[in-house]
Amino acid sequence: MAVIVTGPRQTVVTRRKGRVLGVWVNQASRTFRNVPSFLDIRSNRPLDAIAPADVLRRQGIGLKNALFNAGIPSDGDDPFLINFVNTRLQEGRFNERFDGVTFLSRAAFRSEMPLPDNVPVRDYEVDLKLFQNGEMVGETVASFTVVKVGIEDLVVNAAANHSLIYGMTVTSMALFTGWLAWIAFRRD
Repeated sequence: MAVIVTGPRQTVVTRRKGRVLGVWVNQASRTFRNVPSFLDIRSNRPLDAIAPADVLRRQGIGLKNALFNAGIPSDGDDPFLINFVNTRLQEGRFNERFDGVTFLSRAAFRSEMPLPDNVPVRDYEVDLKLFQNGEMVGETVASFTVVKVGIEDLVVNAAANHSLIYGMTVTSMALFTGWLAWIAFRRD
């Protein structure tokens, strides 16, 4: 069994920096279109034990195959692609685990996929694929929505919908904090 959670698709630009006259500047870039903002792939055993490579590629199972389905060539020599994938792995936005699905009974399973703090707020797709003898025998697609709640939601909505009031409030708080620090630490 494989469980694939895919976040909203986005366009990502990766850049290579270089020194020009002693200043670091962007020199080259590559744009990746239609890549998932979050991708977590869990299975109950290694992918090559679940199905042959051509079936995995066709179904988009595995980090390399899911990105290949997004239009990214599968060659591992592209430094922009390597940097992009490594950055997403370090951020926790790409993940692949072969022990991430536990069967509780013949009809029930459990899989935990923590979401990092930096995932986009939108709809996510969960694709469950069941394999038997190397062939896919069942598939179910579900979805969930990531939303902000509490003080974080209040701040984001205030900044987006009431920008003038938000800006004045933040500026006032900064001035007040500065004044308070001046009072507390002045030397008379």
